[in-house]
Amino acid sequence: MKTREQALRDLGLVVAEVAAIVRTLTPEQAAERAWRPDGPALDELTEQIRATGLCLDENSDSCGLSAD
Repeated sequence: MKTREQALRDLGLVVAEVAAIVRTLTPEQAAERAWRPDGPALDELTEQIRATGLCLDENSDSCGLSAD
């Protein structure tokens, strides 16, 4: 069985990998990937994602996360 520390480390690696992928997407692209029939409407999800600042801004080549 994993220790708490191992589980947190593994979770951190998954979150970092997902963040790296999300940083390459526009909010619209991220919403299309995340949308599910039982979830919020696509336009609502797009706005929620845009509000996080994690995705590429259409007018910028950076996002809300640092490259470090």
